[in-house]
Amino acid sequence: MIVFACLVNKPELYTELRDSLQLDSNSRIVSVLNAESMPKGYNALAATAKPDDILVFLHQDTRLLFDWKRKIPQYFNALPKAGVVGVVGLHKIHSLSWGCWSHGGVLEGREMRPINFRACAAQVGDDLKWTEVEALDCVCLMVKKSVFDKMGGFDDYLPGWNFHDIDFSMKALKAGFKNYCIGERVQHYGGTLIQRGCKPEERYAWQDRWEDWLVEHKRVCRDTVVYTAIVGKYDRLIQHKHISPFCDYVCFSDQPLVKTGNWQIRPLCNPPTDNVRAARWHKIMAAALFPQYRASVWVDAIVNISSNVLDKRIVELNRSSVAMAANVHNLRKCLYAEAYACKMIKKDSPAIIQKQMDFYKSIKLPANLGLFETNVLYRKHRIPLVKTVMDNWWNIIVEYSRRDQLSFTYVLHKHGAVCEKLFEKSMRSMPWFSLAAHL
Repeated sequence: MIVFACLVNKPELYTELRDSLQLDSNSRIVSVLNAESMPKGYNALAATAKPDDILVFLHQDTRLLFDWKRKIPQYFNALPKAGVVGVVGLHKIHSLSWGCWSHGGVLEGREMRPINFRACAAQVGDDLKWTEVEALDCVCLMVKKSVFDKMGGFDDYLPGWNFHDIDFSMKALKAGFKNYCIGERVQHYGGTLIQRGCKPEERYAWQDRWEDWLVEHKRVCRDTVVYTAIVGKYDRLIQHKHISPFCDYVCFSDQPLVKTGNWQIRPLCNPPTDNVRAARWHKIMAAALFPQYRASVWVDAIVNISSNVLDKRIVELNRSSVAMAANVHNLRKCLYAEAYACKMIKKDSPAIIQKQMDFYKSIKLPANLGLFETNVLYRKHRIPLVKTVMDNWWNIIVEYSRRDQLSFTYVLHKHGAVCEKLFEKSMRSMPWFSLAAHL
């Protein structure tokens, strides 16, 4: 028995679908009106089927063309270890996959890679055509009731109506089944364009659930770069004890460094005359260095990260509206106090530092504006305000002290920009964060 299952919020569309199916003694249709969610609705409908039935989950605005429902049992007899079967498939699941891809119009055995469609590959066997894929679109999902039960049905953990189809397909793969896109036609009258209407929180819920699978199968889009710079024989390159699967790692250097762990070694770009400012330039100019990445995380070369705490924080920041975040200073909250300390231990020329402080006083820069250690610095560096702040920051370092902590708070204040705390307290106090000695 073929059991068509449909979620209904427009009864007139459902009536048209039911009439178009030309149901017979081997097929029937069940429906739920105004279901609370896609999983709850489909699970309730699946509960009415018998173990040997084939479930066909259809959109209410869909029509099967050329009455191919008679071929559905033939497909399931021919397809080895069939899990989920449909007419629009995704060749490879990726962290950037979307949960609903349905276009309006005629869909025939389409496979996405992941945006462009191509015809379904033909297989030997009468007039049946199929290709193996990893995920199917929810416009038409078919599964044996016995397989549906082994998979545990649909899971109702997602906050909206997207990603349930890709989640359901991944459950089939995890249970040891194979998914197939078949070469049959449906007419989808009310389909939406790819990526329209999907909310970020839906993607994040799906990614969080399948993170281990995405990482294991190397399906993660690395849109964040962790980077550092070693200029002169000042530091050695440290392989972090924890490596984020969602980040690339880049080290700029003028030294013949041996490749270490996950670090990509690149030559310095546009280095200034002195070594300290050369490193500072690379720290500050992420927009010039990494235009292809959405976010960057500068770490001083002596920093070692030994757990995923920072990794999780980066994911949180990427999903938020925060443009910049840095490590709070562990001792001071005022750049004037920091300047005094730097003069005392001669971190830079006392005369240059004093000249910089005199400039701040001349423009009445307030005290106690806050102070960051920029040994770890997160930025969405393509944002125009961030680029403006970084350019100004570099100009101040060129004109005044090379101690970047003495100018970062100033440029934030000048441009009305906000840098959030990476954590409420300094990372120096956290057991997973450590600093090696300079050479």
